Amino acid sequence: MNLSDSGSSSSGSKLSGQLSEFHLVELLQAMEIDSSSGALELNHEDNRQAIMYFEGGALVMCRLYDDQALNIGMVLQQLNLISAAAIETFVSRTAEDPLGDLLGQQLVENHRLTLEQLHEALRTQMVWTVRELSMWKTGTYSFKRGAASPLRSSLSGTQVTGRYEAPPVPASRVTLEIVRYQYEWNELAQWLPMGMTTQLRLVPSPPQDHQLIFPPQVWQVISRVNAFRTPRLIASSLNTPELEIARMLAPLVYDGLLTIDVDRSAETMHLPVRTAPDANDVDLFTLISRMHDDWFRRKAIVERLAALALYINWTMQELERQLANQSKRWVPHALQGLMNRERCDHLGNYEMRIVSNRIDVDQLTAHLRLQIEAYRRNGNQGLADYIREVFATLRRALVATFVSINRRIQSYEFRHQNESTWASMFTEFEDFLRRTS
Repeated sequence: MNLSDSGSSSSGSKLSGQLSEFHLVELLQAMEIDSSSGALELNHEDNRQAIMYFEGGALVMCRLYDDQALNIGMVLQQLNLISAAAIETFVSRTAEDPLGDLLGQQLVENHRLTLEQLHEALRTQMVWTVRELSMWKTGTYSFKRGAASPLRSSLSGTQVTGRYEAPPVPASRVTLEIVRYQYEWNELAQWLPMGMTTQLRLVPSPPQDHQLIFPPQVWQVISRVNAFRTPRLIASSLNTPELEIARMLAPLVYDGLLTIDVDRSAETMHLPVRTAPDANDVDLFTLISRMHDDWFRRKAIVERLAALALYINWTMQELERQLANQSKRWVPHALQGLMNRERCDHLGNYEMRIVSNRIDVDQLTAHLRLQIEAYRRNGNQGLADYIREVFATLRRALVATFVSINRRIQSYEFRHQNESTWASMFTEFEDFLRRTS
């Protein structure tokens, strides 16, 4: 099967159709046959959304926008690679530092996981998420050729490498897992109708004719039902893969020992996660436009270079506003940590002063002025190279702050718009410096 022959409508590089006409397995097979690269977006009729990214026909990233979707922390627990307490510690750090590393990267760099273990967990998260998406019978799909995942597109141009990303997973491996999963889920679906997020609770009293004799592992599962409710959360608490837990829970529902909490499921199931910024989020597009206008009002070369540091401060100010609106704390060393990681906190022997997530622009300006005046007294010899070096360093720092924000935006359109906008801005800046310095 070829995706272009699937009867889908096409507009430019975009292909779309109905999931009722083409099952996800067929779409994955088409991706592999065509060696496709791009984003496959899925929209369920109940407003759930998901997106899968492919490179050369292999799966490189998958996200389900649902407040109960499988996350990397759950996978790490279910694979018994790390404790819930350790994950909570690093998740708290991530929430407090919007410029910080992603969870998996933090765990590896702090020696709580090996890189191989992280890769295993990321691959597992992708495969398990796709097998869950394969249960969608209705809705639409839309494929955008050339769209890159938020990590692979946003991290280009910075010091961060792709070593913390999931290695590509062949589509054939995913389709085999889907087939196995669907075969087994045909037996489980009537007892766990909402899959791994089915809300369960213990019945007030067990059936009178039921002998309450269970293996120890089943008792462990039963003891956690009222506390954790769903197969996914119960599995995470027991450091056991969720499909194994589902196999134990389904017979308990069948026997009348557990019941589906229909009201709770209706309230909490499948709440979609935002895919685009709202009024409280950082609007990078508007912020970059403001920087663009400010840059071309500046005349002196010192003012233009120092402006890049000022723009970093503007970005940090917007981040602070966002965190305040979300009642989140702000770590005072976030910007310092980012610039250290990106190796852009020094200009030669000069170390930029950073206080409370702000660069001391006045001190930086004074330093730049002294340096440029020294070059001019020397007949401008080496001045052009110095200006290029300062521009490149400050640009790298500014891009790093942009990337840290942009990679958390799941919508490809918003991310791509932001990346195109800042790339265009820096191209104009470089051309302007070349003509005027």
